[in-house]
Amino acid sequence: MAFQTMAFTVSNTMPTHLAIFGLPGGVEYLIIAGIALLFFGNRIPGVARSLGQGIVEFRKGLKGGGDEQKKIAEGQAEEKQED
Repeated sequence: MAFQTMAFTVSNTMPTHLAIFGLPGGVEYLIIAGIALLFFGNRIPGVARSLGQGIVEFRKGLKGGGDEQKKIAEGQAEEKQED
């Protein structure tokens, strides 16, 4: 679908600067992933492990954060009662 005027044509297709090279397709993405796996394959388990540990610590912080706030609030309430 194109909108044409006297001066120029506007089209809904791919921009011309990308049409020269083309966007990578499925096979190209697989090749890129294979090369990345060759270069970074030995680091992937360590990165996944640290990411998992970070998620676990984050969840512990979310669950434990409320308990710590309650303890702080109770401590402040006890201090006010002692005064």
